[in-house]
Amino acid sequence: MSAAPPIADERFHRLHPLSPLLRSGLFLVAWAGWVINSSRDGIHRREVALSGLIALGAGLVLGAGSWWFTRYRVSAEEIRVETGFLFRQSRRIRIERLQAVEVQQPLLARIFGMAELSLEVAGGDAGAKLAFLPLPRAVELRRQLLDRTPGGPADVAVDEPALYRVDPGRLLASQFLRTGFVSALVGALAGLAANAAGRGAGVVLVAGAGLAVLTFVAKQFATLYGFTLRESPQGLRIVSGLLGVRSQTVPFGRVQGLVMVEPLLWRTLGWVRVDVTVAGVAQGGSDNDQLASTLLPVATRAEAEALAQRVLDADHTAVRLQEAPTRASWLAPLTRRRLRVGWDATLVVTTRGLLTTRTDVVPRAKIQSVHLVQGLLQRLLGLATVRLDIPSGPVAALAAHRDQVEAWQLAISVVDGGPEPTMTP
Repeated sequence: MSAAPPIADERFHRLHPLSPLLRSGLFLVAWAGWVINSSRDGIHRREVALSGLIALGAGLVLGAGSWWFTRYRVSAEEIRVETGFLFRQSRRIRIERLQAVEVQQPLLARIFGMAELSLEVAGGDAGAKLAFLPLPRAVELRRQLLDRTPGGPADVAVDEPALYRVDPGRLLASQFLRTGFVSALVGALAGLAANAAGRGAGVVLVAGAGLAVLTFVAKQFATLYGFTLRESPQGLRIVSGLLGVRSQTVPFGRVQGLVMVEPLLWRTLGWVRVDVTVAGVAQGGSDNDQLASTLLPVATRAEAEALAQRVLDADHTAVRLQEAPTRASWLAPLTRRRLRVGWDATLVVTTRGLLTTRTDVVPRAKIQSVHLVQGLLQRLLGLATVRLDIPSGPVAALAAHRDQVEAWQLAISVVDGGPEPTMTP
C-alpha cells in the first residue's frame, strides 16, 4: 500500500477504490433487516436472492458515484475535501484549527485493512471524514496533520505502557450489575410471574423487553471491549472496540469536569465509572460521543482517584465535604446524608444520589456561570440550591438543599474567584 502524501502535496487524491464495497455494506444491513421483518409473513427464496442483488447493486452504484466525486487535498495550511454529484460541496479546514484527528475502523474496514479518518474542528464547526483509506496511510496522514497543530507531536509510541486496560470479565460483570439492568431484570421477572396464568401476549412483551435490555448490554460490551488508556502529548488516548476499533484523544485542556458514578451493586465491589465533560463534544448517542466522555468504564476507586488527580492536576479527595443541614431531611429524607459539597481554591466537589451515587468534580476555572435557586419550601426552611454551569456533558455539579448562607458563600466565591470561605456548620 502506498504511503501517505506529504503534507505539502498540492495534488487531489481519491479514497481507496474498495470504498464503494464497504459503503454497500450499509445497504446489505438494511436488506437483512427487511428480510428478517418480512420472514414472519412468509417470503420466497427467489425474492430474497433478487432483493439482495438489488441492494448490493444499488450500494455499489451509489458508493462508486460517491467515491468518484469525492477527493481531498492536503496543503501546508489546509485540508480541502470535495464531495457531491448534483450539488458539489467543497470543505476547507485550516490545519491550525484541527482539534482532533482520529483513525476509526468499523468491522468491514477492519477486515479489509482500511480505516476512516475523522477530522474534528475547534469552535464547534462541522468536521470532515475520509472513508476509506488504507490503514497505514490513514495513520501516517494523522501523524502528519497533528505534527502541525498547536498541540505538538502527534502520538504516543506503540510500546508506551497503558495507564489502564479494562478486564473483559470485569467489564461484562459491570454491565449486568448496573442499577438500570438489575431494575429491568426485576421488572421482567415480576411481569413473567404476573402472566404465569397463561397470558401469552404479556409473556411475549416481557420477553421482548428483556431481549432489548440484553441487546443494549451486548452493544455496550462490544463498544468498550479492549478499552485501553494511554497518555500522549495531546492528552489521553483511548482505544476500544470488539467488532470495530475506535479511537479518541481527550486533551487535558478541554476537560471541563469529571464525575465518578457508583451504582448500588458496584459500591459493594469498590467499582467506579469515570466520565468527563469535554469542550466541543456534544452528548449524542453515537459510540464516538460515548468514547469521548468515558474515561474509565469500570475501575477500582483507587485507580479512578489516581486518574482524576492526573487529569485535573489537583487532588479532589483533599477537599473537605460537608453534609446538607439536618432540616434538609424534610425535602430529601432518603438522600440528605449523601448531599455533600466542598470547595477550595481550585475545585468544587459535590455528591448526591441514592441507588446510584455520583461525585462531580469541577475546576473553578472552568465554571461559566452560577445559578442559585430557592423554592418556596426551601425559603421556609432557609435552604437553597446552587448549580454550576459548564458545557453540556455528563458532569452536572449540583449542591442541593444547602443552608442559604453557605449557598451564597459558594456562589460568591466561585464568581469572585476568592479562596475557600468558612462553611456554615
